[in-house]
Amino acid sequence: MVRSMPASEALRYGFSAVLNRPLRLAAEVAWRWCAGAALAVLLFVAAAEYFGSMKLPHPLAGAGSHLLQLAAALIGGVLLLQSVAAAAGRNAVISSIFAEFPAVLPPGSKTSTAFLSLWWLYSCRTALAAVMGLALAGAWLVAVRLSAAPLHAPVPDAAGFLLVFCPLLLVIAPASALLYCTLSLAPVIAVSRRASARASVEKAVQLIYRYPLPLGFVGGVFVLLRVSLAAIAILVLLAAQSYSRAVMLGLAAATGVFYCLLSQCLFVCRLGACSMLVRIAELEEQPELRC
Repeated sequence: MVRSMPASEALRYGFSAVLNRPLRLAAEVAWRWCAGAALAVLLFVAAAEYFGSMKLPHPLAGAGSHLLQLAAALIGGVLLLQSVAAAAGRNAVISSIFAEFPAVLPPGSKTSTAFLSLWWLYSCRTALAAVMGLALAGAWLVAVRLSAAPLHAPVPDAAGFLLVFCPLLLVIAPASALLYCTLSLAPVIAVSRRASARASVEKAVQLIYRYPLPLGFVGGVFVLLRVSLAAIAILVLLAAQSYSRAVMLGLAAATGVFYCLLSQCLFVCRLGACSMLVRIAELEEQPELRC
């Protein structure tokens, strides 16, 4: 049964979760930038190892197979590092949010369960992003191959774009959005209830079924804010082209830093809003949690 839920209350709490506790934003920025620095070091070491393995006078001999081996190991390392860092960082941020709420945890619940659930869920979300990219690329290639008059460039004609790619996009996009929403809501449930990954996903699906409008409204607001932020950053970069090269580079660097900070701020606000939605659902299911 679809029920109503005050989405405005969740949005207000989401923004207050950052304004009242700026350390949450600091924690989000810290784990993201530390993970980014570690990934940069990993990429640098991989590049140095690859170029160092080339031997004269035939530097390209066996370079292809070595590159594939290195790429496979690098992708695995990046995914592992990213998922572990995301699990640890998000566990700290979401836990600080739910620390403000009285809760009745299930018997035998452990913090390690939440961490392992987060690690698994964020690994699945990373894999989902890769699969979604491959699906979109595959849809584009199918549209190109089925075009009546293929162009020299890998671009479908009007019929292939409208009759092949767009229908495939209408199938891929909603399915991907639903899976992404589920895998974004499940970590909040995993921390709030110390639940397993499977139980968190099941509960997330139930919440999406029961409260589609409030969840969609909250998600739509933050998507709109992220798109507006990106548009402002692009406009600033375009305006910077009229200045000298030094000024342009400075504005580009400052714009990039502020975009990252504000983007991460919006992400923490969204976590707070989702946490409040989960909290409201818990209050309906467990009235004894009401103060």
